[in-house]
Amino acid sequence: MNTDEHRWLRPSRGWPALSHRCPAAVPVLPFPCSAFSSYLCLSVFICGFFFFSAPSARADDTHYQNQLIGERALGLGGAFTAVASDPTASFYNPGGLAMTLSASVSASLNLYGVEHRIVHGGFVSYINGARETADLETTAFPTIPTTFGILRAFGERLPDGSRRHALAFSMLIPDQTAVAFDATVGTSGQTDLDVFRLSEDDRTLWVGPSYAIRISDDLAVGVSAFVAIRTWSRASFRSMETPAEPPTAPPTSEFFDLERVDAAFDSYDLIFRLGAMYRPLPGVRVGLTIGFPSIHIYGDGSLSKQLTYARFEPPLEYGDMQLESASSLPATSFDPLEIRLGLAWEPAEGMLVAFDASYHLPTYSSYERIGLSQADRARVSFDDLFADQVERRGVLNANVGFEWVIDGEWPLRLGAFTNFSAAPPLRPYQPGLEKIDIVGGTISAGYNFEAFAINVGFLGSVGWGKAQALNLVGDPTYLERDARYDLFYFFISGAQRIVAETLENWITAEPEPDDAEVE
Repeated sequence: MNTDEHRWLRPSRGWPALSHRCPAAVPVLPFPCSAFSSYLCLSVFICGFFFFSAPSARADDTHYQNQLIGERALGLGGAFTAVASDPTASFYNPGGLAMTLSASVSASLNLYGVEHRIVHGGFVSYINGARETADLETTAFPTIPTTFGILRAFGERLPDGSRRHALAFSMLIPDQTAVAFDATVGTSGQTDLDVFRLSEDDRTLWVGPSYAIRISDDLAVGVSAFVAIRTWSRASFRSMETPAEPPTAPPTSEFFDLERVDAAFDSYDLIFRLGAMYRPLPGVRVGLTIGFPSIHIYGDGSLSKQLTYARFEPPLEYGDMQLESASSLPATSFDPLEIRLGLAWEPAEGMLVAFDASYHLPTYSSYERIGLSQADRARVSFDDLFADQVERRGVLNANVGFEWVIDGEWPLRLGAFTNFSAAPPLRPYQPGLEKIDIVGGTISAGYNFEAFAINVGFLGSVGWGKAQALNLVGDPTYLERDARYDLFYFFISGAQRIVAETLENWITAEPEPDDAEVE
């Protein structure tokens, strides 16, 4: 093929293109000063370990239940708003912290999983003069530490054995996945070749304190304040080559194009969660949590674009390489208002049925993940599949769980949940976010020792929906494609006994005065 035959290879955005006893919280006063200082140093270290040692992953801007927090909550399918009986209450319902019976320590809950995604016909190529398609498919094996924390109850002791106040500090990873697509049309050195790669890495860490107070024997309220730290990066690569006809040894090329676009940002946001727990009847709990819209603190993004092209057919032999970049760009990550309502019922001793319904409001106006000025847009641009403007629709999700503690020592849990997409409908002339609705189920079993619990379990989820493929020739610019998502996690918790017992000893290093002494 000659150069003229490839003049249709132009981008849509300008030439040239290819184009449990669970996890979660950390202590507070009253502590001896030296113990608190030692704990604080260790907690900061663990926080950094969680964030920087966790494997890169992709969270998206359209789902809210990609990852269930906490071993007991995970076993219950995320139906935990009206249960909230351990440190993960700082996330599900801060009011539940005031209904715990003692101080609690929980170390990391590790998830070991297999994640598979496929977009059928997601890569469209005209390298051979006619349309050819290839599937975009990826499989990853993530290992994710999801929580660490300590809860401290203090103050007046109530008739049920709990304390009036509770204070916690939590380190949570509520979202983390990975994507690395790869597709090829043609064979190097023998036929026209078109290669496409797309990877996106995303991880989020929530860090912050929580406080709860028991208003009465049956009512508690609490609040959590988290700093949400999100690190995101994306790399898009496309290369096209046409070899000489007939092939020579070594092969020579008539035409070559390569484009690579890299984008990244770090975002820091403040998120408040207000929760209430109420017991209207014995064995019945009602929970309500309001997650307020995130408050943006700071964001820093960067974007670079590399273009290399060459024409080898005389008399048009020429080539060039262009590299443009922009840094210190404004970056934004946003969570809209969330309302979460839960109901828990204990029909018999050792049995629990729980249900949650959560609604995330729409964003009402779109936001830019990475902002580009007009001057920057004139020289550098995102890849053609990147949606720089994010819009979220309102979405309702549900969680249901069942727990049976056999002989008071062997907990068995089952759960189910939805994780519907908040993405708007895809448009034929504008890049958009994939729209995949996900459903899942969980099962776990464990043993309750005197001082800690061990649980093992499994989570499976599947999803179906739509994604886009770039259409360089013809109309429309973006084609809708069927997409599928599969995620399977195995988890084990409770192995961090030494760490938990050590921190527990620090927290209780200063004995509390007897009631007689207080009087």
